[in-house]
Amino acid sequence: QSQMAEWLGSQADALQEEAKLALQAAERSVEQQAVQAVRRVSQHLAGATPENLSVLREQLEKTMAEQASHLGGELVRTQEEVARVLDAAQRQVMDLLERRATTLREVERLKNASRNLAVEVSAAEAEAQRATEAFAKASSEEESLSPEDALQATKLCEEALSAVRRVLQETH
Repeated sequence: QSQMAEWLGSQADALQEEAKLALQAAERSVEQQAVQAVRRVSQHLAGATPENLSVLREQLEKTMAEQASHLGGELVRTQEEVARVLDAAQRQVMDLLERRATTLREVERLKNASRNLAVEVSAAEAEAQRATEAFAKASSEEESLSPEDALQATKLCEEALSAVRRVLQETH
């Protein structure tokens, strides 16, 4: 009987050790599943935009709260990882907002430049029209044109030509 008791005791100890190891393995498995659940949700933050950041943050915080009790020894490390992911997402969104603002400023600058060029083109067209009219007048009245009028017509043509050249240079 004492041998039987010893044998039963050793079997009980072996079963207890086996149960302990199985419990530890199950706990590690649960921890890893919880970590993976949090990581799956945190991966969505890589595509965060100003429009979806708050929703993604809420989803991650909700998942973290749901999984916290299952994280065990991974809790602190997972919390730190979540904090890093949220910080990176926030920086990404800030960078995106800055790029958008820069793009909007550039669009506005180009619109203003376009309006200014349109005004200059209109002015150059008006100069060209006056020069054309002066040249037409000079051509039709060539014999009766005074030297001063001919000089004035030539100046108008030169000014119109300069204005057109200036606009063409600014657009290229």
